[in-house]
Amino acid sequence: MIRVFFNSQSCNSQAPSQHDAGNLLQQMMETVEHLDAIERSDHDSILTNRDPHVRDNLHEYYRDGHFESQLLTETHTFKNIVEYWLHYLRKSPDPTRDRFLKFVRNLTSSPLAREVFPDTATQWKRIDNNEDISRTALGYAAHCTSLICEATGGGAAVVSISGSKKYDMMAIEVQSLHTNERRLVWNVAHPDHVIAQRRWYEAHRKHLPNPTLQGYVSAMDLSDEEAQQVLDRAVEIKGERRLFARYRGFIYIFSFHDHRGNKRMYHGYRVDDPRQIRTRMVDICNRLYKDLQWEELAP
Repeated sequence: MIRVFFNSQSCNSQAPSQHDAGNLLQQMMETVEHLDAIERSDHDSILTNRDPHVRDNLHEYYRDGHFESQLLTETHTFKNIVEYWLHYLRKSPDPTRDRFLKFVRNLTSSPLAREVFPDTATQWKRIDNNEDISRTALGYAAHCTSLICEATGGGAAVVSISGSKKYDMMAIEVQSLHTNERRLVWNVAHPDHVIAQRRWYEAHRKHLPNPTLQGYVSAMDLSDEEAQQVLDRAVEIKGERRLFARYRGFIYIFSFHDHRGNKRMYHGYRVDDPRQIRTRMVDICNRLYKDLQWEELAP
């Protein structure tokens, strides 16, 4: 599960016209759809065969403020632009209008983060400009970002409207005002910000489920679709290129092998006997057991 925080402060009169502003909101919609496509699991049940346009219940969505009165052009509010764009999409031959309407409803009706996280005491500032971001989408996402968790991006993301220099980068480094701890917040303002952060699965010949090739190592027993979804929730460990996942009582290891455009490609395999990796990766296994209680890796 990813906690997603809609950034109302990314509305800053950046669009030169209503039409440009409408395009910015449609791009925001497409960015959220890419984010929704990073599936979470329901315990050990992977959600499959779902239309990407109806995946709006896979993550938790919050907003840091009210969007309706925020200006997207010098004279037009978010609400004005939504009305304009819905009118513009009336003659659209595809279901874009319905998708857009559903996106807007999700954005504007999402719970306010300050009401869900009233006791979030940690204060954060941006490293690049020393701005206090407490009680903003960035601050809430920083609070919810974990250094080790079973989710892409540390389990949290900020969705910003593009066109603002302050929020057009994929990663924003923040620092706690109390402890000087630093975290990297995943900020998505373009679909590419999701595509580049997500891990992409590609099967490898040496990990076939029924090996016939010389040089075969360990099997990947999952279909490509299922392996992709297990990879989506794999754990990243700082300083380690491999990713680790736990699914249906087995441990899976995924290794980076290539860049395909701006996609990071991984292959993987199932660990048949966790005791074998414990002898080779003591520190990693200890951390996964301590932080995530993966019982298969108990000392």
